[in-house]
Amino acid sequence: MLLSPVHAQSTNNHQSYNLTSLDENQAIYFDRLSNLQYIKDEWRLVVYYNMTTYWKGLSDIKSYVNHIKTMCITHSSKQYQSIIVQLEQEISEIEHYDMLLKNTNEAPMRLRRGLVNGVGYIANSLFGVLDERFAEKYKSDIEQISHNEKHLQNLIKNQTSIMESEFNILRRNENVMNKQFSFINQRLQDLAREVYEVRLVNQDNNYITSSSLAASIILSNLRWIQQTLIGTVTDISHGRIDSHLLSPEQLSYQLSIISSQLNGKLTIPVDIKNIKDLYRLLKVSPRVISNYLIIEIKIPLLSNEMFELNKIISISQKQGQHYYQFLTSVSFIAYNLHKDTAFLLSEEDLKSCTHIPSDILLCSLNMPIYDLKMKQSICDIKIINHAHLCKSVKSSCEERWIKLHRPNTWLYTCCPECQVRIICANGVTMTHLINNGIITLGQGCTLKGDTFSIYAHNNFSVI
Repeated sequence: MLLSPVHAQSTNNHQSYNLTSLDENQAIYFDRLSNLQYIKDEWRLVVYYNMTTYWKGLSDIKSYVNHIKTMCITHSSKQYQSIIVQLEQEISEIEHYDMLLKNTNEAPMRLRRGLVNGVGYIANSLFGVLDERFAEKYKSDIEQISHNEKHLQNLIKNQTSIMESEFNILRRNENVMNKQFSFINQRLQDLAREVYEVRLVNQDNNYITSSSLAASIILSNLRWIQQTLIGTVTDISHGRIDSHLLSPEQLSYQLSIISSQLNGKLTIPVDIKNIKDLYRLLKVSPRVISNYLIIEIKIPLLSNEMFELNKIISISQKQGQHYYQFLTSVSFIAYNLHKDTAFLLSEEDLKSCTHIPSDILLCSLNMPIYDLKMKQSICDIKIINHAHLCKSVKSSCEERWIKLHRPNTWLYTCCPECQVRIICANGVTMTHLINNGIITLGQGCTLKGDTFSIYAHNNFSVI
């Protein structure tokens, strides 16, 4: 009884279809689905954004608004009270959303519509928040590598690298804000040198007006920076990484460093030329701590060994007067190219795999890899938990048509024979199918049985 990965052999060819009979002793057919590589390890890339300018800007603007408020109270400038109220409200709103940004790991918090172009949620339940212990460690690492190059080398040995985000848009915004603060500080120094008694009322009014305008501009800049940071964290919750945070060029550079540090048994998932395909494979966790927005990016590292993924299809066999089937406890098996090692996958295992454009499945390996002997049946694999991989059950013979992965190809079971018509552009063919086999229809052909029809798909191309 053949249960090893041996496929059918072609016995009949026709210009409209191809018919392949299966060995009468073959109890399982292996339908090749794709190539597969398993994720063996990971590299941690820590990206951080220094928020010092943002926090200092918020502290300075609060002091400046209080200064303007004091001026209004001192000179009874009631016409400016509404402006002061609005500025204080802006500060209050910024502080409110800062609390959400800092406490993403504590409780579900709803963000108002409009702040991040929609309704966003920052919650531990929605995305993997970076653990506080790791965040504190990364913060320490960030501060150490700026003074100690050896510490960076130690991190690389532990498959960890750290880089500062070049958030260029935020940098330009910070520069504008810093220029505003320079102007404000100079103005305050000039006022301190003036003689208070000879200051005219209209000078005070002009000062309050210009100062309020400057404060409003700075608050707008702070809100914009805050929106960008919250938007970045919200994007991560939806599985997206802002290219401003980690550009393809930066990621390519980091991958070249990572590749140079890997041993011969590990490889990165995609070619650096196709770097954009890697973004959806990254696992990302953010956290705001102290003066940093820290984002941990886990880059999967693959075993360099290629496997072939097959679907296990049971075939009915006649033994004496009865039919039997071998039922397997899993639906899929992956062999290496030498067919001397394999691992088993369930439907759930396969759902967690990721398909990349080069027709390769990437799977996290949470199951053992088994060694195979020459021509060993998969039913002879000794499962670690001692469960039986295969079970023989008595069954009645039923006509079956199973679509295989290859285009326009079907696995059939006849009891003991089926009569079908194959209708193609060049005519109609009557044929008898016996027991088990595989039929591939030509493009545009139709197979008709007594109660069903199977249509072959056309593959159109434009050159």
